[in-house]
Amino acid sequence: LSRHVGKPREIDWTRLRHVVKYLRTARDIVLQLKLGGITEAAAGLEVQVYSYTDASWAGSPGYKSVTGGIIVVDGVMIGHFSRTQAIVSMSSTEAELIAMAAISSEVVFVKNVLIELGFVPRVTVYCDNRASVAITARRGVGRIKHMNLRILWLQDLMRARVVHFVHLPGEVNFADILTKVVNMER
Repeated sequence: LSRHVGKPREIDWTRLRHVVKYLRTARDIVLQLKLGGITEAAAGLEVQVYSYTDASWAGSPGYKSVTGGIIVVDGVMIGHFSRTQAIVSMSSTEAELIAMAAISSEVVFVKNVLIELGFVPRVTVYCDNRASVAITARRGVGRIKHMNLRILWLQDLMRARVVHFVHLPGEVNFADILTKVVNMER
């Protein structure tokens, strides 16, 4: 919906009415988070930072891909994003690598903030594209030189153990909902 605020179409108004109708029926639903404060006792405490990333290849007007990402710290979602990629990707692997680079820059920032607060963060990035995860684990760019800098940066993060990239099947990837329409069963 937010993509079409400047020039809403009839379908956008229909979608907005659907959201308002849902919100009216869900007034009693509450999300409650209970977090302990950051204290001196928490210094040196290990925290898990999980992030989930996905891309829908050529799923937007102009054949641009959509990147989605979710960041979770010790079971609490602290951030998410869904945005159209600035360039046209030549493959789904390239779109996923761009998504991995986007979430990695966010996660490195979160990790640095947690370190400043005295925590010891362990960062894992989940991606549902096996080829993208494999590319981050190897050395060099091979036959995908057009992705040179982005891939080398991701490989450096992996080698320096700043971030650990792991394959996650698409059926259980939370970031799927940020990049495409997901059916009710999922």
